[in-house]
Order: sequence, then structure tokens, then C-alpha cells
Amino acid sequence: MYLFERTFALSIFCLCMLIVFIIIYNGHFKSLKKVLLIYTFVLGIMAFFFVPPKGADLFRIFRILDSYGEKSFGIIMNKYVSTKSTPLATLYYWFFAKINIKNLLPFFNTIVVYVNIFYILSDYTEKKKIDKRATALTFFLIMSSGFFMEVISGIRTMLAFSILARCFYDEIYNDKKIIKNIFYYIISFLIHSSAVGILLFRFIYFFIFENKNNILKNTFYIFLLLIVYYVFNSYILNSFDKLEAYAQNGDYFWIWEFIKITIMIFTQYIILSKFKKRRERFFNYLLIIFTISIMIISGEFNIYLRFNYFSLLLMIPIILDYYQTRVTSNTYSKSKNISIVFILSIVLLFISCSRGNLSSLKFFIFNRE
Repeated sequence: MYLFERTFALSIFCLCMLIVFIIIYNGHFKSLKKVLLIYTFVLGIMAFFFVPPKGADLFRIFRILDSYGEKSFGIIMNKYVSTKSTPLATLYYWFFAKINIKNLLPFFNTIVVYVNIFYILSDYTEKKKIDKRATALTFFLIMSSGFFMEVISGIRTMLAFSILARCFYDEIYNDKKIIKNIFYYIISFLIHSSAVGILLFRFIYFFIFENKNNILKNTFYIFLLLIVYYVFNSYILNSFDKLEAYAQNGDYFWIWEFIKITIMIFTQYIILSKFKKRRERFFNYLLIIFTISIMIISGEFNIYLRFNYFSLLLMIPIILDYYQTRVTSNTYSKSKNISIVFILSIVLLFISCSRGNLSSLKFFIFNRE
């Protein structure tokens, strides 16, 4: 159904992606940040014109916006914000409902998410002086994963995850103090419940591996976390209840998305296997998230799917390093490892466009009556 409409939209998506890949690969740019910012805006335009099918999250969200648009701020606060586990998401929806241009929601969401993701890509590239070819190949793998549909339709999950990924990156690679990200952590779990689970593992890892010998600082952070819990305990507990309900009642399963994620995990494994001796903080934490994302396949499929997308975001610096060691070697043209990962990226893109969630992308529907 809608074969022409979907083919047209996917052709535009792939063409824009390919153009940016070629620009980065050949070094035809003065500023990587500007190239990625322009591309982010293009993705935002695609998101604005996206026509969601009836089964998509965005179709349901648009109906929520219709309902919220009729309600005052006071009603939203008293009836919805105070009872929801994700009050910021409710206010987020209400804001765009009041603007009365519903398509601005996926547009703005796309801009924020990809600004966060490409910040990691460009910042690490510039600071570590990553070869332009390695940056282009990493960009291609990220975009081939097909989570664009999660960004423009699912809205909340990838928004929260992109915030967390950027925070984790700044803490590990830019030595930003974890306390400076507390505000963003609170925002993330007030946007989507799944952020609570990720943050739980983040702080466990922080206390056990990163700050284990500093009793005074640990005491301060524990006290700070207790304050946060005291203030937001109802939202945090509701988030855990929501996660448990997802795990118990989730019946969604898409075989092609499962195959795609399995290939993505295998691709990540190939890359990680080349860093067996590394002991970087970011790398170790990534292994924990990566392992957990595989373990929860027996639970709710949506959580499994999204956790693996999150692990890919955390992988960005390591993917850059992986390609960097190969494109700068004398055996680059003969490197089987590059061929395998790049071919798997193409396979991911093919599945995403032909059978995965991304296959439902369309910007218009012809009236066939």
C-alpha cells in the first residue's frame, strides 16, 4: 500500500544521506558541524511532512494533541501533569498542541535529537582529529540503522536517549562533572520512563568503578540523589511501574526489526572485538548497556529495540576509533574488516527501507478515489 509514496520518500531520505556521506568522505567542507547542522534541518523538514500511518505512534500522538489543544494550562497541570509518570512529555505535547501546527512536533523533535547525536560525532572527530573517511563511514552506519522513524514517530524515547547519550559522552570524554548533568538527567526521565533504568545503571557504574575510592564525594552524590528521589519519588516510582507493565504486557514484535537489530548487534560486536584490551570508562559502561540490551530480548520487544539504538549512540566514539585505525593504515584498500562493517551497514539500510519501521516513511498520500 502507498508504494509510490513510500518509494519517493525513502528515495529522498537515502539520496540526502548519500550526498552528505560523499561530502564528508571527500572532505568537501570547511566545517563538519555546519554540514551536519544543515543535514539535521533537512531531516527536520522530512519529519514535518511525514504522514504517519494509523498504526504509528505519531498518529496516536496527533490525536492526543487534538485533545490537549482544547485544554488550558491549569487543566493540563492538575489533570495530567500531576498524574503522569512523564510530566514533561505532557507539557511538551501541550505546547505544540497550543501552537496548533502539529507537524512542528516531529520537526522540532528531530532537530533536538540529531543536534545531540551529531554533537558527539563532530566533537570527537575534531578533538581526536579523526580522518574524514572514518567520520563518513561512521555517519553512514548511524543513519543506516533506521532509528529515524523512532525519532519522528516515537518522539519521547529517542529524545530522552539523545540527551543521555550526550551527557554520558561529555562526562567521559570531556571530563564534565556528573553533577552538572543532573538537570538533564531529571529532564530525561520526566520525558520517558525508560531513562530511569539507564540512569540507574549509570549511577551504579559511577559509584562502583569511577568514584569508588572517594568516600566524601560519594556521600555527597548519594545525598544529592536522595534529594532528587524525595522531590520526584512519585514520578520515579511510576516510571518503574510503567517499565514493569511494558515487560509484562508487551506483545509487539516485528520480525524484520528483530533481524535488523540482530545484525546491528553483530556489527557492534565486530567493532568491540577489536578493542578487547581497552579499559576506557566509556567503553566499560558501553559493555554493560550492550549486554543488558541483549538480555532483555526475552522481555518487551520495544525496550529491546530502543536500548540497542541507545547502545549505538554510545558506540559513536568507538566506531570512529575503529574506522580511524583502518583508514589510516597502509592496508586500507584491502581491509576485510572495513568491507564487512560497511556491507553490514548497507544491509541495515536495505532492511530499514524495505521491511523495517522506516519503510512506512511517506510525505504525502495521493487521493486514489
